[in-house]
Amino acid sequence: MSRFAAPACVRVRERLDRLLDRALTPVDEARDRGHLEACAACARELEARRRWWSAFRELDLPSEVEFAELTRGLGARLERARAPRAKSAQAGMLRRVGAVALAAAALVALAVFGAWSGARPIEELFAAAPRPALSLGAFELPSFEALEPWRRP
Repeated sequence: MSRFAAPACVRVRERLDRLLDRALTPVDEARDRGHLEACAACARELEARRRWWSAFRELDLPSEVEFAELTRGLGARLERARAPRAKSAQAGMLRRVGAVALAAAALVALAVFGAWSGARPIEELFAAAPRPALSLGAFELPSFEALEPWRRP
C-alpha cells in the first residue's frame, strides 16, 4: 500500500481479512464492498488475500491432538539441547583463562631468563639511546605588543 493511500483505502485494507471471514457488520461490509467496486488497487489486494487464505487452508496442518503430541515434552527437549552449550561456554572460558595464564608465564620466563643471561636492563637501554635535539631558538613567538595594530579600539 502506498504511503499516500486515501483514508478509505487504509480503512478497507485493514478490514479485508474480517471481510473475507464475514466478520463485519452488514453496514461496514456494504461500505467496504462499494469501495472495492470503485478501487482497483483494493480489489487486487482483496483477491491476493483470498488466494493466500485459500493456499493456507490447503496446507496439511496437524490436528489439535497431533499438535499436542508434537509439543508434549518440548520444554524438556529444549533444556537438554541447551545443556551442552552451557558446558561448551565454560570450556571456552577455561581456554581463555589458560591462554592468559600461559602468556603471563611466558613473560615471567623471559624476564627471569633475561636477568640470568646478563642482558642489560631495559632502563639502561633507554638511557643509552640517542635523544633527538629539540630547539626553539629559531622560532620566536610574537609578543602581545606586536599585535597592537590589529586590535580594534
